[in-house]
Amino acid sequence: MRPERLLAFLLAAYALVSAWDFSARPACIDYYQFWVVGRAVAAKETSDVYAAPERQRLGELYAQRAYAAAPATPTKRLQAASQRRELETYSTPWFYTLFGVFSGADYDASQTVFQRASLLAYAAAIALLARLLGFSLTAGLLAVAALLQWFNPFVDDVIAGNVNRLQLLVVALFLALECGPRFRGRHVVAGVVLGMLLAFKPNLAAIAAVVVLGWGLAGEWRRAGASLAGQVAGVLAGVVASIAFFGSAAPWSAWLRELPRLMAAGSPIAGDAREGNYSLVRLLRDSAGVSFGSVIPALLVLATIAALVVGRRRSAAPDPSRTVLLVGLGAALSLLSTELAWQHYFVAIVPLALFLVRPAGPLLPALLACTGLAMVALQNVGRLFDLHEPAAGAALVAGGTLLLFATGLRELARGASASFPADAGAAPRAAPLPPGGR
Repeated sequence: MRPERLLAFLLAAYALVSAWDFSARPACIDYYQFWVVGRAVAAKETSDVYAAPERQRLGELYAQRAYAAAPATPTKRLQAASQRRELETYSTPWFYTLFGVFSGADYDASQTVFQRASLLAYAAAIALLARLLGFSLTAGLLAVAALLQWFNPFVDDVIAGNVNRLQLLVVALFLALECGPRFRGRHVVAGVVLGMLLAFKPNLAAIAAVVVLGWGLAGEWRRAGASLAGQVAGVLAGVVASIAFFGSAAPWSAWLRELPRLMAAGSPIAGDAREGNYSLVRLLRDSAGVSFGSVIPALLVLATIAALVVGRRRSAAPDPSRTVLLVGLGAALSLLSTELAWQHYFVAIVPLALFLVRPAGPLLPALLACTGLAMVALQNVGRLFDLHEPAAGAALVAGGTLLLFATGLRELARGASASFPADAGAAPRAAPLPPGGR
């Protein structure tokens, strides 16, 4: 084995072992409430998990059970229960269905399995994206090591016990289906995967919109239509399965009623930078007193459409390999245009960052991407500049994401993804015909 490959392997192995050990330590207050709601619904202990009285009742009920079951040494369950005396139930019924089906009665054991499965999912997603993007084995291992050791949104996701690592794997699987070997119906299958992800947690809904819009503007209407049909089927599958689990369609109506309150401008439910909400829109309102309402999302969407149109005009033919870039831009758009973006949500920028530093990419976008990624990482950047103010941290994360988004738009407009090697199963483009050819 070559020395650089051996070193990269050792760094990745060390990062994975360290993260494996660390992942079992936190109490995971987010996972705790996912576990409580899933178990309560499965046991028919609640009729409406979205009602305020039920949030309080279930929180107290499961806290008392945690106290009763606690031995002399406090368990992770007891630590989490003491901080979640009132549950925050804003996830979809499909989300809670999966936690109800796949979690066990022993909280500590169930949480450990979830954490380590999420860690492996995260590492696998990075490795899969690196492979699709044409990274060498050495570069892929270094990417795994860096994003395990240095990337604070990942660390925050581990501490909270949230699902962004799992979401990243599903996004990577969607890309593997779209950019890998061709088979009949792959766009529908990939769409189903994406649709089920959106029914699980719709915070990355802009991915679907940007991908379908990008394909449509590139003239790939059949691909866009097949994917859209698959997405609808995936969402419906999640809805139907959750209705069966809950025994009613009422939870979906209740969730839809709660969503506007959560996403309302300045909502106290969503929290601010002090609580870890690094939303650009919220930061500008809270720190600068500037309220743009829907202006920022509209500008970001218009910039995306403009880049798609310009990039399409500069391309000789539709390039299906743009899908990774479209997905990355959609994820960044989701993060930048929302009222709620917890720090762990920024795990979703990994595909865009890896695309911009891909081996076939030009140097300037790669340098800009590294700068943006370092800003989002915050862990080391914040220490370097001794930043302890929550608003400063939020500005770094939102600013880094904006830099990545702008760099991605620049690449999209330049048609730079033509050299991107991801679509391994695509037929090669025909060579230009000589004069007089048919």
